[in-house]
Amino acid sequence: MSSYHTPQHTTQDLCNRNNIWASVISIVLSAQVHILSMAQESSHTTTERAVWTDTEVDQFLLYLSNNRDKIGDAGNFKDVTYNGAAEAIAEYLEHGPAKSGAMCKTKWASLKQTFNAIQKYRQQSGVHWDNIRGANVEGEASTSVWNEYVSKKSCALFVHRDGDTTSKWTA
Repeated sequence: MSSYHTPQHTTQDLCNRNNIWASVISIVLSAQVHILSMAQESSHTTTERAVWTDTEVDQFLLYLSNNRDKIGDAGNFKDVTYNGAAEAIAEYLEHGPAKSGAMCKTKWASLKQTFNAIQKYRQQSGVHWDNIRGANVEGEASTSVWNEYVSKKSCALFVHRDGDTTSKWTA
């Protein structure tokens, strides 16, 4: 018969083993919390949205107009032009983060979309548009025509300001 001998652990051995396991668990949890914290910090820095004032938009368009010789076939500029625009309008910043070249590129795409939507609307028979009052939707007939048009166009929003019926396009 073979005899099997089980080692006897002292209380000190058990305490040391428990302390080691507690240390390992603590290190693992600490590393996981640190990784999670870094991930949250990086996601917060990339989601800040641009806030555009009328002055910034005016200066942005002026910069692009002065650099219109750099426009490509599709009506877009190269990234270097958008970066230059961001630098040119930096002094007009009032709210939000400083504009980047990528933000300027997005704003240009939005402005083009709005312009194209207005041009398409103006080409219809029996509608009104001017650059001061917009579509100037007043009365039942105009409201009906406008609502039908807007329901078919995802980029058109009708904004009531201070209770009047002045319309403004936004993309």
